Amino acid sequence: MVLLLALPAHAADPVTVTLWQLPNREARTVDERADLAVMRRFLELNPHVRLEGFRGVTAPGLSMDSQPLLAMAGGVAPDVMYVNFRQSDSYISQGFLAPLDEYVKRWAGVDDIRKAPKKLKHIILSQMWPVIMRPGPDGQTHVWAIPYGGAVAMTLGYRKDLFRKAGLDPDRPPRNWDELYEYAKRLTVPDLGQYGFGLAAGQSASWHFVDLLWSAAGRPSGRTRRGTGWRPGMTTRRSRRSRSTRNSAGARSPIAPPTSPSAGTWARSACSSRTSMAR
Repeated sequence: MVLLLALPAHAADPVTVTLWQLPNREARTVDERADLAVMRRFLELNPHVRLEGFRGVTAPGLSMDSQPLLAMAGGVAPDVMYVNFRQSDSYISQGFLAPLDEYVKRWAGVDDIRKAPKKLKHIILSQMWPVIMRPGPDGQTHVWAIPYGGAVAMTLGYRKDLFRKAGLDPDRPPRNWDELYEYAKRLTVPDLGQYGFGLAAGQSASWHFVDLLWSAAGRPSGRTRRGTGWRPGMTTRRSRRSRSTRNSAGARSPIAPPTSPSAGTWARSACSSRTSMAR
C-alpha cells in the first residue's frame, strides 16, 4: 500500500491499479484490520483510483515463487505485488520490476534518488536500502521496492502463562543458548501436549534456522580466501554450535512437538498450549 500512496493526489483521469491481494473486508486480526483501514483511507484521499485484486493464474499447490512467474508469463501480472528479499535479486536482474525512482523522489521530497535514504530514514531502516536500492539491468541504481509490514526481525515469542506454571519468571526470557534449552526442558509436558521450543519444518525451515546461525556468529556460506568463489560455512565451529542448538530444539527433539508446523502456522501454534516458545 505504501507504493500507492505515491500516486498523484488529483489525477484527472480514473486510474485502475491491480494488487496481488486486496485486504480482507471481513478483517478479524489486527493486521487485517490495519490493512483494511489503510486501503479505505487511501481511497478516500484518491477517489479517482480503483483498486482491483489479482484474478490471474491460480491453482492448488502453486507456491509464492511459481504463481507470480506464471502470472507474468501469461501477461496478467498485477501492478503491485509482494516480492520477498530472496526473490528480489532474480526479479531485478530479469527486468520483472519497474524502477520506483520518480515515486520515491516525490515521496521523499528530493530531486536526486540518492538523497532518498537520508530523508526516509525514519520510515525505512538503513539496513534495508541495499536490498531495495541497487543496480538494475541497465547498470544504473534504482529503487525497486518499498518494505511492507515494517522492519524484518526474527524474535523469540513465548507464553508467559506457561512460564509461570513452570516456575519461570515471565518477564525474563532466556538470555543464552544454555538457558534456552533449560527453559524448554522445564516447559515440556508431553502428556499435556505441551512442548518447550520448536522451529518450523518443511520448505520454510531455513528461514528460521539461518537466524539462529547468525546469532551464533556463524554463516551458511562465505567467500573463498582468494575471493574467487564461495564455500559452505556450515563446517565452522560457530556454525556447528548453531547446528547443535537446532538439533536439540528441532522437530525430533524431546522438547519440540513431534510434528513441527510450517512457518505460517507458528503463530497459531504458539497461541495454543502446544508450543511454549517459538521463533
